[in-house]
Amino acid sequence: MLDRMWLSTLPILYGAAASGAWDEPYRSTRSWSGGLEIFAEGSLWSDPEEALRRLAACLERWEGPRSVHAPFWELNLASPFPDRARWSVEVLRQVVRIAAAGGAEFVVVHTHDTAAPLFDRAAARERVLSALRILAEEAAGRGVRLAVENIGVGEFSLFDRDEFVALFTEVPGAVALLDVGHAHLNGWPLAETIAALGPRLYALHVHDNHGRADEHLPVGEGTIDWQPVWQALRQLPRPPVLVLEYAPGTPVSRQVYDALRIGAWLSGPDRGGGGATADRDEAEGLAISARDGAHSPVVPAGDGVEGPAGGAGGGAVGAAASARGAAWGPCGRQGT
Repeated sequence: MLDRMWLSTLPILYGAAASGAWDEPYRSTRSWSGGLEIFAEGSLWSDPEEALRRLAACLERWEGPRSVHAPFWELNLASPFPDRARWSVEVLRQVVRIAAAGGAEFVVVHTHDTAAPLFDRAAARERVLSALRILAEEAAGRGVRLAVENIGVGEFSLFDRDEFVALFTEVPGAVALLDVGHAHLNGWPLAETIAALGPRLYALHVHDNHGRADEHLPVGEGTIDWQPVWQALRQLPRPPVLVLEYAPGTPVSRQVYDALRIGAWLSGPDRGGGGATADRDEAEGLAISARDGAHSPVVPAGDGVEGPAGGAGGGAVGAAASARGAAWGPCGRQGT
């Protein structure tokens, strides 16, 4: 599992977006040499051609495994306005092409929320399914996977848990990306959902919350019960990619620390006899150590990518940074 633990560039996105530098993810491989998900969002999309060029350059510079989180803020595959829906598909097709050319393993796209409960939910869902089939075909033809993420809260969700699982039968060319934080907000049974998705589950976005807002906290700082999640993942025949998608401002070193800890545990040997208790104790220990900030720096200080926090990455620093970034998304809806 260690080679399937990836980091998201979301923690540095907002500061970078202000300077138009989101395509400078982690400028030093001292910070991380594993997989990276490039969060391609921000003000650069006011000039789409330049944004695509910068995305291509970013992918070319990263030497490790990579994926792309496609932009979504102004896109809407569910839009009842035909011009906007077609434009959204075309933008995402361009992102898929750039991602494939840049060696990305998969591209993350949103199913998109309904704009309001008064919209025809069934018709909106059909529009999204049609768009995803087009995008999945584009991706398959270029050798990259289209990973569809679960988003939306309550009545703003186009796909409930069972509908999300069924989506990958209706769009067989796509793979599933389960966002654990989003699923928790909607009360989805996490272990059962992982098992139901089975081989269609290609990746997860890993972050925590308290069940009320999309906080993108480090693992263990919210109310998610992680032990069943780790256990369910260990039962899968093929390990999915786990992308730590923490809130803007979270130190890179906190991401690296959690990635190493979680990856090491998931890679550990299967245990017999009383192993269930040992598994539970060790898995709970992951959450406890994260919640209490009981970790030392992993990334050398002063690598120039973490802002004022440098490489300190202690629990208090990480918690404060997470709190600063917790309210970055619109109230009642999810940002990633």
